Amino acid sequence: MTGNNKFWRASLAGLASVAMLATMGVTAANAADAAKAAEYDVTIVKADGTKVSNPKGKSFAGETLADYFGGYTTGEAPSSVAGTAEKFVGWTVDGQYVDFNATISGDLTLTARVVKNSEAVRVQYTEDTGKNANLQFPDGTTTGDATYGTYWYVEQGQALNAQRVPQDVAGDGKLVTSWNADGETVDDLTKVVNVTDPDGFSIKPATIDAKAKSLIVAFTGYGYPAGGLSDGYTISGLDVAYAKDTVADSLTVPAFVVTSGDKTVRTWVDKANPDNGTTYAAGDAVDLSKGTVTLIARDTTTKHVVAFDSNGGTAVSSQTVNDGDAATLPETPTREGYVFKGWQYNGKVYSTQVDLNSLPIRGDVTFKAQWAKTTAVQVTFTDADYVGKNADVKVTVNAGDVFTEDQAPTWTREGYKFAGWTKDGVKYVFGSLIGDSQKNFTLTATWEAVKSADVETALKYVPAVAFKDATGKQVTSDQDVKNVKGDFTDSSWNAYEAEYAKVYQAYVKAQYASEKNTLSDKDAADLVNQLDAALKGLVFVSAAGTNNDGTTSRYQRLYNQWADDHIYTDGVTDDVAKLQELGWKLEPSAGFVALDPAKAAWYADEDNAGPVDTIVTRVYRFFNQYNSRHLYTADSDERVTVLEAGWTEEPSADIYVPANGSKSVYRVYNPYTGEHLYTLDANEANGLVPLGWIDEGVAFKAL
Repeated sequence: MTGNNKFWRASLAGLASVAMLATMGVTAANAADAAKAAEYDVTIVKADGTKVSNPKGKSFAGETLADYFGGYTTGEAPSSVAGTAEKFVGWTVDGQYVDFNATISGDLTLTARVVKNSEAVRVQYTEDTGKNANLQFPDGTTTGDATYGTYWYVEQGQALNAQRVPQDVAGDGKLVTSWNADGETVDDLTKVVNVTDPDGFSIKPATIDAKAKSLIVAFTGYGYPAGGLSDGYTISGLDVAYAKDTVADSLTVPAFVVTSGDKTVRTWVDKANPDNGTTYAAGDAVDLSKGTVTLIARDTTTKHVVAFDSNGGTAVSSQTVNDGDAATLPETPTREGYVFKGWQYNGKVYSTQVDLNSLPIRGDVTFKAQWAKTTAVQVTFTDADYVGKNADVKVTVNAGDVFTEDQAPTWTREGYKFAGWTKDGVKYVFGSLIGDSQKNFTLTATWEAVKSADVETALKYVPAVAFKDATGKQVTSDQDVKNVKGDFTDSSWNAYEAEYAKVYQAYVKAQYASEKNTLSDKDAADLVNQLDAALKGLVFVSAAGTNNDGTTSRYQRLYNQWADDHIYTDGVTDDVAKLQELGWKLEPSAGFVALDPAKAAWYADEDNAGPVDTIVTRVYRFFNQYNSRHLYTADSDERVTVLEAGWTEEPSADIYVPANGSKSVYRVYNPYTGEHLYTLDANEANGLVPLGWIDEGVAFKAL
């Protein structure tokens, strides 16, 4: 292999083919854990148009074409000897030349590309292969020709692509470190772009390292390496999952993906000393200073059944888990009159995924649900300090119940709009599940003064009727109404439109009756509060599950055990498949639905809403380059604090959710590690509090 290929390589995800995919360095230490691979169809369309389906059987997701074909040739290429009218110049997928070292991520069709003589360039290998590194030549190569020796063809005017250059086969102790390409020395033949001479183009090795080493991982029956680069060869009767000549002193062992059966390899051992040799796991470095090392499987996994006894609660499904892996935290059961405390096994209670990660499964096990009788929490509602303030109201909430906004008093204040409740100075979001360790707490009312001009701003936010004010000024137009009406369900819009009409008519009437066309603070506040209540009844069409025209995005939660970090992504801002290759684990049960930013951003802007509450909440995403953690917040004040603390804002990854979303996303904070956890499972959040985490309540609402 050429000298610039010194590291593990994994193809970039996102395509169902392997057409000219670029690669990136990924160590096996942060590759995704071994998992059962999906199967895909491979179809070959030959030069004469005939098709061959699955010539080597079905392919597996993540393996390379070199793995699949057992090398860099398909066995289906037409002969392109000198003198024939047309020449075979390679295999394409969707019109692009494929790289046999890129990974397969879906069904694909390889089509033979044949061009006229005038459009083909002969590439001639001019060196005796017996004196150099062991090379494998591209499909359609002619060898032993009396005139040209070893040669093949490429398309004129195209750069040399990875499929149409010799591949340096590992294991022979020789490494081609540079090439002579028509008199020019290059370290990578794919960098050669000037392939136009109709009389031919010559290549040969320029320099060879004769002391190169290889790491050979024999994998018969166990799959293939995640992100590995295969040369498809067989050494000593063993399939080579990863083998590479290198000038480095060490290489790391890859994680393996299961392709068949129920087993995969946990540890490897040097074939030369299988009984007493060093044991290696994925990510471990193998010393190559003394030469090539071949690893063989030592420890393989089996699958175990993990059952969950809900102990009087609702039923929970069992799981199948690989030996040594952790179980996945299941959906939380419920039981009338009790609070769920966690899952007990062997005297210990596990309440979070972090807990379960500490328990490797070594056999069939059963977890038993643990419950506690509910307790009560007293919540005191207190008003701001002003003359005539409302008297305190106390309510009792049972542990295990969700604390909802309809349990709060409905207060008014002349000339003001109610701006929500705060807890310890921070805006409080209702929807939290009250845990049995929750202490009594107080919520304080906040208010915002309303002036006459605020009414017009509020009416412009989501206009339902085109109208002019008392002075004849056009406040809203038919186009303004048309721009927003289609975003909401018909039923919610009709109800809102009726209330909107009442507000604008009262506004114009009060203007007309006023000497200066202005409203009193009391009248202005009454109209703003009336419109604010009407806005809360609007339902986005996507939120109702009707007329879904792409206005929602599904957000998924992923966890990185190396960075101890969680991230939410819609799969557009971040490439989920690539994140999984880098070691992030998908946690499907923690996902939620949000609004499309392109449609929702305007509604989330507080300047547009003026005195009324925005009907969309913007959740800001931040990244801390010093500890590689992410943070989400819907609190604009916290946003300022986070920015001042040195976090980097990632606006393209911000999340937009309806302010009246039906699902609560809880946030808890670990003061010892600095991690924030976001979860839709209130029991997961509450279960972390006894372990030292700080409950930060509902971070935002989602669909």
